[in-house]
Amino acid sequence: MPEVDAEKCDNCRKCAHACEFSAIAAIGKAVVTFHDLCAGCGVCAYVCPTGAVEEVELRVGEVTSGHTDSGIDFHQGRLDVGHQRAGPVTTAVKRNIRQGCISILDAPPGTACPMQEAVDDSDFCILVTEPTPFGLANLREAADTSRRLGVPCGIIINRDRRTWDRIDRYAEQEGLEVLLRVPEEREIAEAYSRGETLADARPEWRDDLVAMYDRVAELVATQPSSTS
Repeated sequence: MPEVDAEKCDNCRKCAHACEFSAIAAIGKAVVTFHDLCAGCGVCAYVCPTGAVEEVELRVGEVTSGHTDSGIDFHQGRLDVGHQRAGPVTTAVKRNIRQGCISILDAPPGTACPMQEAVDDSDFCILVTEPTPFGLANLREAADTSRRLGVPCGIIINRDRRTWDRIDRYAEQEGLEVLLRVPEEREIAEAYSRGETLADARPEWRDDLVAMYDRVAELVATQPSSTS
């Protein structure tokens, strides 16, 4: 978060003009910061010609880590109550990624900062949607965001009923691949409510999940900029 050294500040107002979140304002000869609005991007310190703006740490959440019995590392970012800036928490989670390992980042719905931070620098983005007008609208925004970040993406249709084909039409129109269809079944929903994975609740789905992983790996390998 920014702090301003009044002795170094020449009141040029560049920091206030550069901030897209109205988190820093020049009022008269004083510069006022609003930490609750700050996204922590650092642009104010970057544009300051005198070095008057300094970034200081402010706790907004925590990262906890653990391991599964099968040897999978797990890292969870938790935003503190009362804070809205989840982006820095996502960034902190990503610092735990080990080079050369397969890493899966789960982002919240939407296209806000947490989603963008999770997708940025990823090899591939899997967009999970549902066959509803609301799901399609969110899918359009998420796919557009992924493309703007330069990250290829594919689609999983959850609660698929095969009676609403607008997701498929959109995918065909945009050249996006439907990687998996999870049917709308009560048994699957009940398993989710118990905290069970699809593979545990329905072992016959394991081959489909492995096939999806292999397909994603194939798509990543064909990307010109891929480093995987």
